[in-house]
Amino acid sequence: MLAAPLLALCALAALLRFPTLDLQSFWFDEAVTVVDDLRPSLAATLARLPSQELAPPLYFVLAWAWSRPFGTGEVGLRSLSALIGTLTVPVAYAAGAQLVSRRSGLAAAALVAVSPLLVYYSQEARPYALVILLGGVSFLLFTRALEAGARGRTLAGWAIVSALALATHYFAAFLVAPEALWLLARSPRGRRAGAALAVALVGATGFALLPLALTQLASGGATWIGRIPLSARLLDFPEKYSAGWQSAENPAWPLPALLLALSLALLAARGDSRERRGAALALLLAAATLLVPLALAFGGLDFFTFRHLMVVAVPLIVGLAAGFGVRRAGRVGSVALAALCLGSVAVNALVFATPRLQRDDWRAASAVLGRPSAPRVLAFTSFSREPVQAYGHRVEEAIAPAVRVSELVLIGNTVAGAPPPRPPVPGFRLFDRRTVQKLTVVRYRSDPPRPVGEAALVEELGLFPHAVVLERP
Repeated sequence: MLAAPLLALCALAALLRFPTLDLQSFWFDEAVTVVDDLRPSLAATLARLPSQELAPPLYFVLAWAWSRPFGTGEVGLRSLSALIGTLTVPVAYAAGAQLVSRRSGLAAAALVAVSPLLVYYSQEARPYALVILLGGVSFLLFTRALEAGARGRTLAGWAIVSALALATHYFAAFLVAPEALWLLARSPRGRRAGAALAVALVGATGFALLPLALTQLASGGATWIGRIPLSARLLDFPEKYSAGWQSAENPAWPLPALLLALSLALLAARGDSRERRGAALALLLAAATLLVPLALAFGGLDFFTFRHLMVVAVPLIVGLAAGFGVRRAGRVGSVALAALCLGSVAVNALVFATPRLQRDDWRAASAVLGRPSAPRVLAFTSFSREPVQAYGHRVEEAIAPAVRVSELVLIGNTVAGAPPPRPPVPGFRLFDRRTVQKLTVVRYRSDPPRPVGEAALVEELGLFPHAVVLERP
């Protein structure tokens, strides 16, 4: 009887994800996937990860294989994440039905289907949709292992999926570790050895990934996190889960939060003991997943950001949505859930229709940049060279100590690093300045050609590594 609503939710999830895959251009992180990570061979792709990425290899292996038939364009590469995001809907249903009730499972599935945050990551060529799905399956199998008394087949499935989650994102450990401890503590005495073996398999995966993680950490690619105040990163969680990626542009974001609070009130007031117990398990596990890295941040090991903790999405949504579907929730639960879902669909539609709410439009900025008739220097005042490379610009990184050019171009995000109004190199004059969505392209000219060096520009503008390149005709 519930098959039709679940299929309808899967269809809605696909409708929100697939048709608009190429509406937005690749942003910086996706361009890194296209330009730096995915190489002609799988071996070369894996060899790039220690120096180019901060994540384990599983997503990039899948993306490399996916790109063989589908290509590395926006639709081709993002369709992998869109498929994964759609598959997360039945996982959320199964977890909610297992822990609370079938109606609560449908409520969780509905929120996963329409969540602006999850739609955003289902349209991104990065590992987040995959770790959300694997975290959700790990959570589902964890709950089944608890109810079944830690039977071997369920434990084996949990161990395999949890290991795959770790191989997708290191922060999956903050979900998997509490699950592992819970399973060890709750396993019947006769099955404790099986639980220990399953936990050991996951632990071995973590230890195998440790050398790669330390190598990537030493690259310094995570230093951007500490530049953002921890208070702002904490506020990201209620904003992003309530209203999606562009919550700062949505002054109504507290309204979804109030509806989720109503769900918790319904759970407390009208849920029976089993329903409350199941939702509490999901919320406790989600809290543990979030609080441990937060405590580490206060202790000086600060990598705390909502994006790194997307693995918690399914258990968190299952716990928050439980009250909408408890047996005695009545019309209040149904109406509140419908209002939340309609609001989420409206936010998605608003993002699709409003360029300023979308990713940085590097596709349009690259078109404004055009193709040079003579060698020129490009300098990126926010991020680096990969986005223009993803859209066909051929650049060379090494220009030291200096190169003589007639044109210098600065490109930057108007919020994160707008180009300066005056020429950063003496002798150049402003030739053209255009803003495309949130990106500004500023072109300076000099006649005759003058020397431009990377070191001087980096010092003058405070640029990222590899942010100054030479582009030839």
